[in-house]
Amino acid sequence: MKLIQLGLFAALLALFSVQQARSEPPVDSDVATRLAELRAVVGGLQERIATLESLVPSFAGFMPVFSERFHVMHAAGDAGDWAVADHELLEMQRLLRVSKILDSKKGRLM
Repeated sequence: MKLIQLGLFAALLALFSVQQARSEPPVDSDVATRLAELRAVVGGLQERIATLESLVPSFAGFMPVFSERFHVMHAAGDAGDWAVADHELLEMQRLLRVSKILDSKKGRLM
């Protein structure tokens, strides 16, 4: 959700800077300075968005982690350590929520 909000903020700032660039050049030096600052902020936000988009997990990393959690949960259940089994179950549920954003084109298994 924060990635979407960050993207929308960057898009609005970019739109603002494009509209400012199309209008007449600012006469006031304070406005010109502020516009330059906003352009620098937008550039930084665009770099951060690109970095965040590159961090989207793939199935190649997801499946081994999920499998390990399952085996630890199973062993903890066999040993009667229900606190560990519950923790692993909660982590597996969290991983399932994360799996909705997995990029199927990255990290193909076969």
